[in-house]
Amino acid sequence: MKLIRTLAAVLTAAAIIGLSACSSGSSTAPSEIEPSETAELTETEENTEMTPTGYADGVYTIYGRYLKLADGSNMIVAYGSSNTAYPVEEKDVTFQVSGAPVLVSQAEHYDVDFDLFTSGAAVWAIVDDIAETWPGQTVIYAMSTTDVSVPQISRDLLEMLAESGYNVQGRGAYYWDHSEASGQPISEEVQEVWDKALDGLDGTGYEPITLLGTQLVAGTNYAFLAKSTVIVPGADTTLAVVTIYRALSGNCSILSINDLDLDELLEKSVPADEYPEQEAEDLVGAWTWTEHEVSAAIPEDLVWAYGKVPYVYLGEDPYSEPVRYAVMMPGQIWFLDNSELRVVDFAIGDYVSYGGELYDFPVEYGSSDIYSREDMDEAIQVILEEFEQWKGCELHSLRYASDECNNEENIAWMNQLSEGKELGITFTQCIEFISDFHTPAEPDADSSFNSDYEYTDWTWYLAREDGGEWHLMTYGY
Repeated sequence: MKLIRTLAAVLTAAAIIGLSACSSGSSTAPSEIEPSETAELTETEENTEMTPTGYADGVYTIYGRYLKLADGSNMIVAYGSSNTAYPVEEKDVTFQVSGAPVLVSQAEHYDVDFDLFTSGAAVWAIVDDIAETWPGQTVIYAMSTTDVSVPQISRDLLEMLAESGYNVQGRGAYYWDHSEASGQPISEEVQEVWDKALDGLDGTGYEPITLLGTQLVAGTNYAFLAKSTVIVPGADTTLAVVTIYRALSGNCSILSINDLDLDELLEKSVPADEYPEQEAEDLVGAWTWTEHEVSAAIPEDLVWAYGKVPYVYLGEDPYSEPVRYAVMMPGQIWFLDNSELRVVDFAIGDYVSYGGELYDFPVEYGSSDIYSREDMDEAIQVILEEFEQWKGCELHSLRYASDECNNEENIAWMNQLSEGKELGITFTQCIEFISDFHTPAEPDADSSFNSDYEYTDWTWYLAREDGGEWHLMTYGY
């Protein structure tokens, strides 16, 4: 069969970059075929299937999986074909083991509505001869979903396509589908925390899915599960854990944003019967897990198969066989299908990097028209150099006071201190931070601090010349 030889040739081209292929056939390019006078499309009541009733000679029917690519183009990973211009019974379809990716473009005078199809859908398509390139290329006359048992696209082929620049639109990392990810709805109060912290964040769109948990510090830390999409046409959607610090003053700032890579976690998972018994409290750590209802997104038969318990629904891998689902429990992530349950530890604290991975305590940068975050980080480093000398003390939080500190009165005060220390510097800028810290039960003998005591609103004043280095000038109450 000529088309099978052509599909095999597409696979041969793929073998050059690592895909196992069938034997190749003679080279053919897509031809320009005028539709026959009897060709027409019949529309079903659901307006989702088109049935061809007549075409010119030289066209074929292929069977495969449809993919919408990130750049807006369309692809069919073909697994089988028939030498007819109409669908046939499954027994009359010739299948091959490996899928042959084929880019399809509209044939002249024909209009296939690709928006009716989702990536991964099993389809038949009426196409012209396929160019023996990788991916193959052809024109398409009609396409419809099919009940024929088309194989699932292999993960290896999807990764190979991605490495060659053919990314599937709307898929997350390694093609997990997060479109239905869901959990307990976020309250208005918690939504306000999110909105304040992410106000003005450019370049990536983050949409909160649910609140995973909270942690009490000198204020409150919030951990959100969120969808993440780079703001460019056709960009993938991935999952991220976004942690936000809300100060006692009500100001909110981002602590960290870290990707949640399900494939990486799947590799670390073990079968449920091999998972060690652990107390949920040991896995959750210092965070309080938000109570969740069972999500409606996961198939009901799987809920009953593994027990109806609270969880957050993370998504599905539609290309696994059978289809695999991912859910989050307090301290765990489950990967489940209709034959297996795998489990891996999940600790919110592992996804928190305080102060952009610089600090192990909450830092509130606030809002400033004078200083950048880099300016503030440089000042914080000077503060830490001093604080590290305070043996046994534990810094709990640090926050920028406000731009009001940088006034003429405070700058004059800094310069008085500079003269007293004989620094020989005339300062032009002043910055103030406020901290909370705890002293050890047995401080050094020469320490003036109270033992085992929580100091709050401890101030730090630093000064510099324009663009110069920060100098710690004074601290205390």
